[in-house]
Amino acid sequence: MSLELLGDGVIVSIIGMGMVFAFLVILVWAMDLMAIVMRYLNTKFPEAVPEVVTSRKSANDDNNAIALAIAAVMNYKNKK
Repeated sequence: MSLELLGDGVIVSIIGMGMVFAFLVILVWAMDLMAIVMRYLNTKFPEAVPEVVTSRKSANDDNNAIALAIAAVMNYKNKK
């Protein structure tokens, strides 16, 4: 009786692992198919890439911010 139950448990485990493996294989195939479809659609309908405008920060702006921070700290210390 115990040996029979152990055999049934092994069979159910193998069937369950086989089902999970089959599902994962199908999932990988579906993802590969979707990648192929998206690559094809991207060639037919490409997205417009917006041009990025960069502005350079001048060193003068940084120096002004540093001077402002130093003045604020000195003002705070002088009030004590």
